[in-house]
Amino acid sequence: MTWKGRKELPSIMKTKLQFDIDKLREAVAEMENKDWNACIGGPLNDLREAYGGRLSKIAYNKTNDEINVNEAETYRYRQMALTKFNPDYEIPEDRESGSRWDKSFMKGDKKYDERAYNSPIDDLPEYLKEVFSAFGSKLTRVNLAKLMPGEEVAPHIDYDTTFSTRYHIAIHTNEDCKLNDTHIPADGSVWFLNPGKMHSAVNNGDTPRTHIILNMDSQELIE
Repeated sequence: MTWKGRKELPSIMKTKLQFDIDKLREAVAEMENKDWNACIGGPLNDLREAYGGRLSKIAYNKTNDEINVNEAETYRYRQMALTKFNPDYEIPEDRESGSRWDKSFMKGDKKYDERAYNSPIDDLPEYLKEVFSAFGSKLTRVNLAKLMPGEEVAPHIDYDTTFSTRYHIAIHTNEDCKLNDTHIPADGSVWFLNPGKMHSAVNNGDTPRTHIILNMDSQELIE
């Protein structure tokens, strides 16, 4: 497969993949009281270091020392890791991109490679296991993300699509939630988001917005 760069792909688009929204909500409800630690003090600390701290800077309006991510009044945007670091991860031999991300940005250490966080957490609900399986063996890091009412994630760029592609499934939302300028309905549909183009999120409604964010070392879903 020939990998397409960020300029060759749309900013956002709906894919043909879709899941049962009721089962998704039941599965996410099982996770609600667990540790929302993917951005602060949790398994993505090494990734945040690799990205120059951007994982925390773009998402929060307080410093790390000021935030308790499990207290609802102190965060504007938080994530929960649904996958964990896989020490056995290796870049696939058939990888064709040859991007700078493969060669240098991850510093030659897999703990800085987002794609190495591809092992499901131990207590993942059964339906989420089914969802993960539907994405296939190229699925990498997966997070649960919650954006509170009246809050936003500032515009930013992550990495080129020759490194990884990203997908969103809305679990709970409202009409005033936008990813870029697009409202993603909570109907079980899977949407591609181009991480190599400027993107942002806003919740101008009065209810929290919860998405599952999945990353893939593949462009199969958007071919």
